[in-house]
Amino acid sequence: MKVRLFALLVLTSLAVTLLFSYGRTQTSDKDNVIWQIEPQFDQAFQFSEGLAVVRNGGNWNYINKNGKIQYNSFGILSHATFADNFSEGLAAIKYEGKWGYINKQFKIVINPQFYDRGSFSEGLACMRTFYINKKGETVIRNTFDWGGDFSEGLADVHVIVEGKTKAGFINKEGKVVIEPQFASAYSFREGLAVVSVGDPLKRKYGFIDKEGKFVIEPVFYNVSNGFYEGLAAVQKDKNGKYGFINKKGEFVIKPQFENAYWFCEGLAAVQKEKDGKMGFIDKEGKFVIEPQFSWIRYGFYEGLAVVQKEKDGKYGYIKNPLKTSRQ
Repeated sequence: MKVRLFALLVLTSLAVTLLFSYGRTQTSDKDNVIWQIEPQFDQAFQFSEGLAVVRNGGNWNYINKNGKIQYNSFGILSHATFADNFSEGLAAIKYEGKWGYINKQFKIVINPQFYDRGSFSEGLACMRTFYINKKGETVIRNTFDWGGDFSEGLADVHVIVEGKTKAGFINKEGKVVIEPQFASAYSFREGLAVVSVGDPLKRKYGFIDKEGKFVIEPVFYNVSNGFYEGLAAVQKDKNGKYGFINKKGEFVIKPQFENAYWFCEGLAAVQKEKDGKMGFIDKEGKFVIEPQFSWIRYGFYEGLAVVQKEKDGKYGYIKNPLKTSRQ
């Protein structure tokens, strides 16, 4: 009887282990890599609002964090030529050459009718030259040539004046609050926005506040999307390396990377060597996940990151080791 009971306990323990290990494989303690969803997709996007868009063949689907398909390509999505992640409860899909929006029940809430699309942010989405609300109504009309997402109450807009692009910012009433004066501009992040000045071949990037004043002078050859978690990835010179600065413009992680994204959930994806693999560093500039991926989509979102192990290989999702270590 005791032998049978022991055997039953062993089998039960094994079953529980297999259940919670499904879809995850830790390669080694040194690598800090735990696969939440094994590589299996032709294309994959980061998680947003609990779901992620993936594609195999010509079929677009939405998966949950266990890799389970939430939508099996029936209805309009089976004929969609592209699908976006969810943002504020809605996702853009392209059908017969036009863009519309579905909700999380995968029902169409804004009929495909637009020739461009944007993700909803602060209740509005940019259709390149105008903004719509979640009813599909135009609320800011085309007084510019193209615009960006709203962030912190403002959106970047671009106009072409005498053959040159000028960028500024509008508020949610469509009123210009920072006059178009920059060569380019990007959304505000943590109170600052990336803008550039100068001709295309000599363009330099810096950071402005919401009054349009430079807080960090335009001295950088390139900037990777602005400030996240208090740091921004910048490239000082054309042939220089990427490092990370604070909001005083001071390097806190010295330039040493061929490429770098922004910090997400405490880690940033970087490429150490030219044409080399990518990995993740912490805010001290130390590798937490050694360079081993041919490609990373931005970084960790909702605890997971999209990675490609080998060039032209499948895409999968790994777990954030900082979050895993706390569990």
